This record gives sequence, structure tokens and C-alpha cells, in this order.
Amino acid sequence: MDLRTPPPETARAGLRAMKTVALADGVFHDLERSLLMSMQRHVLKTDLDLDALEPISPEELAAAVPDGDFRQRMVRAMVMVALIDSDASSEEEAVVDGFARAFKVDRAPVRELTRAVHKRLVTMRLDIIRRGFIGKRMKQHLKKKKLRGLIEAARAIMGGTSPALAEKYQALRDYPEGSLGHAYVAFIDVNDFSFPGEAGGPPEPILFHDCVHVLAEYGTTAEEEVQVIAFQAGAQNFDPFFTLMFAFAQFHLGIEISPVAGVDELKIDPDDMLRAFMRGTECTRDPTSDWDPWDDFHRPVGELRTEFNIVPRV
Repeated sequence: MDLRTPPPETARAGLRAMKTVALADGVFHDLERSLLMSMQRHVLKTDLDLDALEPISPEELAAAVPDGDFRQRMVRAMVMVALIDSDASSEEEAVVDGFARAFKVDRAPVRELTRAVHKRLVTMRLDIIRRGFIGKRMKQHLKKKKLRGLIEAARAIMGGTSPALAEKYQALRDYPEGSLGHAYVAFIDVNDFSFPGEAGGPPEPILFHDCVHVLAEYGTTAEEEVQVIAFQAGAQNFDPFFTLMFAFAQFHLGIEISPVAGVDELKIDPDDMLRAFMRGTECTRDPTSDWDPWDDFHRPVGELRTEFNIVPRV
């Protein structure tokens, strides 16, 4: 993903707006402060004194930020500021909505915040699935396999099995050491996971996620899951917001989006999340979009990391 660094004055105006959102409920929460500091460090490349920043009105912000991508990104960042303390308020919702209306941008991210504030969790889940990486992969799977693909995915979600599909993945045990196929099998074994087609295994369209774990070297704790999802979001060639919202919902707000991912609360470390996101933006291949791991299971992991420009973790 090509993520331009905003000009200093644009960044400063955006930080003022995010702080205005954070203060809407009367408290500048530690997690909100941490998120803004991490945005400065990893995304904005600024080092401003947050305590010295004054609130900003929607009109002043709109005058300071030109039309285009920076406005879209700011609204999405404001939603994350409102959610990071896990207690998004109607006051914060109103402030974010005011900024989005002044910007005259797509208000879909604000609607996600509204759903979180007012506990409209069914529509929130459906929208995150539909607009994020899960929805994109499922659409591709159904286009490729049609009704059979729908049946396979539904069977996996319901806990059913497919011996033929499982056998296909078990065959990866015979792949050469050092290959992605061999490393994927080791990842499944060491974490006591299941292959697609086995009881408890993921739907096949989502197996790429485990392969991203392998290539990007992320573990499987809730904290590491946040990072691998943020990495995926950064690598995407489409709007990363709803993929990041998956991480917020599943591992910070305790709202189950995927039954196979595990649910937890307050597991987002803003600095770790944004570091992983920016690492993902350096990738030259979007693994969430059209990548089929079967095309590369035979290839060495190191070769794929170089080709996809997956830089080492720091």
C-alpha cells in the first residue's frame, strides 16, 4: 500500500482533531494518548507535544486539510481513537460525525462507530466481514468454486469435515524442509491447529492467513493476532479500515467476528499495531487479495519473503 506521509501542518491539524475526539467524553485516556503518540511515531513522522495541542472545530479542520486521501484517513483514525479505550461514547460519536460531515467524505467508518456505541452488533459483524479481508476472500472463493465453494465454507464454519480436502493438506508434510508448505505444516502442528477439511479447521479461503503468520513471523497469542491482522491491513490494495476493525472488535472490544479466531479484550497495544501496519505497507504483494498459497507452497520461505518485500520484524 502506498501510504504518503502528510505535510506537517496537515498532520498537526489531524492530531488536534483526534485529541478533540478523545476529550469529547471528558477524559484523555492513557490508551488514547498512546495511540496518538504511536501515530506520530509510525505514520505522521511528527513529535508534537500532545498536551499543548488545542481542540479544533470541523470548519477549521476542513480548511486545513485538502480534499482527498488525507481526509479519508483522518476520519478512520478518529474512529479508532474513539474505540481504543473500549468505551466509545455518544459524545465521541457526535464529534467524529461532525468532522466527517465537514470533510464531505464517505461516512461508512462513522456508521461502524455508531454500531459500536449503540451495541448494534449483528450489523457491525456483518459489515466488518463483508468489507474486510474475509469478505474479499470468500467472494473470490465463491466465484471460483460457485455452489461447491459455498457448501465447503459453510461446512467448515459449522464444524463439519471433508476428508478429501484434509488429505490434500496432509500431503504438504512431504514438501521439502524450508518450503512454505513444510513451514505451514509446522505452524499447524506446533499450535495444535487443524487443516482445512478437518474438524475445527478454517474455511479454505482463509488459510492464507496462517501462511501470512509464517511469512511475517507472527505468533498466535491475541497480541500477535492483532499484529498479523494489522500487517495484512497495511499490505492490502483496498481500504484497510475494516480489516483493522476486525482486530479492534475481536481482540479489543470482545465482539466475536470470526468463531475460529478466539475472542479477547484490551489486547491492542497501539505501538505494536501501527508498527505491524506500517511493515505491511512495505509489501509488494497483497496476500489478502488474490494470492493462492498453493502457487507457492513448493517455494522456499526466504525466497517468498524477499519477493514480497516482507522486511524483518524489529
